[in-house]
Amino acid sequence: MRVAARPRCPAFTLPFESSARPALDRAFLEKRFTQSALSKGADYLRAGRVEMSDCDASQASARVIGNAATPYRTTITLQSLADTVVLTSDCTCPVGNLCKHAAALA
Repeated sequence: MRVAARPRCPAFTLPFESSARPALDRAFLEKRFTQSALSKGADYLRAGRVEMSDCDASQASARVIGNAATPYRTTITLQSLADTVVLTSDCTCPVGNLCKHAAALA
């Protein structure tokens, strides 16, 4: 089975990949999202349900096709604070943040 490429802008993780700041990798994401959100997000990604709409060095936005009639608008933002990276998300789904739609985008 062919797995869809991650719909992310190449510039999205670059500012965060240094010895002082962690890369946006599985371990980083597991500290922020539930296992359920990560698993369902990966399913959405494999199914081609993530449509990237905008991306820059610290933020990515997409439409994620969920179970509702209208796709959810999802944004994840990375912010570097001292020696840590803060990941925040916003989604139009009922959960609102750190949901499976944001996990699919991350």
